Amino acid sequence: MKELYKYRVSLTIIACLVILNFVVVPVLSWQESKGEALLLAQKKLNKAKSVIENKEHINATSEQLQVVADDVERLLYKVENIEDFKLEEQTRWQSLAESQELRIKRFGWKTPFIEPISGLGRLDLELQIEGDGDKIVDYLLDIKAKDKLAIDSEFRLSFRGQREQQLGIFSVYLNRKFYFDPNSAGFQE
Repeated sequence: MKELYKYRVSLTIIACLVILNFVVVPVLSWQESKGEALLLAQKKLNKAKSVIENKEHINATSEQLQVVADDVERLLYKVENIEDFKLEEQTRWQSLAESQELRIKRFGWKTPFIEPISGLGRLDLELQIEGDGDKIVDYLLDIKAKDKLAIDSEFRLSFRGQREQQLGIFSVYLNRKFYFDPNSAGFQE
């Protein structure tokens, strides 16, 4: 016993270290893991509460997005077959030009492709037409009135032979882009 009494400080330190190593450290690590799990559960609960509280706003935003998507859908051309669409448009443009007594010098389609950003299909038309200035203006207005989502990326106009009360002869070059839903056309690049 006297020998143990001699080493009582060392034995006390060893006993404290053993208690710390086998009792206190596991309890602290267990508490830490439970605390992290509770914190994660609290974050999930806050997110769920936020979704529930903002449900009306989320639904309203979803409805607004659907309205916009429907509007865009109405603007797109309904293309089931690209070749049929090209033929219909070419026939429409040519018959209107003939009714206005205009000469089509060039009418050509470029290869259709899908726009990378919007994901919409695009078909480009190049047109060069010549005729009386008044009739050219009427022709362009008639075509524009019947088009859906079509953008003129290039438009050049030259004219000659103007006289008083006459516009003269116009020559127009036009590059028009037609947009369609590539899924409805079964289009693949």
